[in-house]
Amino acid sequence: MRRINVVGASGSGKSIFARALAKRLMIPVIEMDALFWSQNWTPVAESEFITKLGKVVSGEKWILDGNYHRTKDLKWSRVETIIWLDFSFLCIFKRALSRALLRIWRKQEIWAGTGNREAWARTFLSKDSVLLWTLTSYNGVKRRYAGIYDNQAGSPYKVVRLDSPGQARAFLAALV
Repeated sequence: MRRINVVGASGSGKSIFARALAKRLMIPVIEMDALFWSQNWTPVAESEFITKLGKVVSGEKWILDGNYHRTKDLKWSRVETIIWLDFSFLCIFKRALSRALLRIWRKQEIWAGTGNREAWARTFLSKDSVLLWTLTSYNGVKRRYAGIYDNQAGSPYKVVRLDSPGQARAFLAALV
């Protein structure tokens, strides 16, 4: 595996899994959110996002962490393996909530140089809430990747479905 896209619903642990995978395979990991978000939670221009992503996928070895389904033709034109973290809704929502609370408490900058941090109002009261996004996007993400997983015969890439955190840990452990 040299070119990998880790996908799954928001809160599934894509970033943590991708970093662990990158460490084991000694391949750079790129968080798609870091390519997309600018300061003050402002998305970069679509053309800039696509240019950044194009540079990444032109490399020989990479792990992409993120969905951004509209970019699938670009990123999957060179991907070898898609790893789908297909965890239960309860697991994912608990992870998203824990992550948000931890980021609020730590006042942690999410992507270097952006100044973007989770805040109570944004997390719990905003239409842009990551928790609301998790609630409203989970089923669509699950259906989308289930269709890709079920129809991968003849595809130029392999789709690996991991349906629990334990299965994800076992997958990583098997890479030693």
